[in-house]
Amino acid sequence: MLPLLLLESMVFFDWLAMAKQAFGRIAINSWVKLMSLWLAIRGKRAMTFALSLLLAFAVSAPAQASIHTYPEPERQTTMYRSRLSLRDNQDLAWQIILFKRVKEGQVIELNLRLISFPGQFTLSHPQALLVEQGGNQVWELPDETLLDPQLQWSIDSLAQYDAKPLLMTLERSAPMTLTVTLDGQEQREVLVPPYVVKEWLQLQEMPLG
Repeated sequence: MLPLLLLESMVFFDWLAMAKQAFGRIAINSWVKLMSLWLAIRGKRAMTFALSLLLAFAVSAPAQASIHTYPEPERQTTMYRSRLSLRDNQDLAWQIILFKRVKEGQVIELNLRLISFPGQFTLSHPQALLVEQGGNQVWELPDETLLDPQLQWSIDSLAQYDAKPLLMTLERSAPMTLTVTLDGQEQREVLVPPYVVKEWLQLQEMPLG
């Protein structure tokens, strides 16, 4: 239960940051009411996570990427996480999160997670994420959303991809485009600026122990 509550809390406050950026204080008030309902359902343990994660995520500037380190004693792992908000070609906000989990000197997870604002549209699964850089480099990242039971509560607005094919061969911090497939085969494009790509390269080089 502990990892699931942590995941739900992190996704919730990613949504909260998106609401703050996209719609301002009115949306924040609505999401605070929703948070109260969620906490009532999940219980006191969720309250502890929510308050701590609110300080960690909701008050930070969502438009700025930065690498954070999260020790995970229950898994005996360390997670490195880069998170920011970007807009697609329809001017809708996404949370773009790259994270790496390390255990005993080995990378056990290297994933890219995309989170859309709930109710905007429905994501299609499994659908590979198309990544393009410079017009001549293309990667297809496998959709692993349905493989993780902890993600099933939010798959309409969340997708998780295996980022190893990208990060293991990425060499330069040029801008790239992420093409996401929605339900009905509609697609959205998210432009990732060079400073974010540079940070992803830095995350890939973070220590393994």
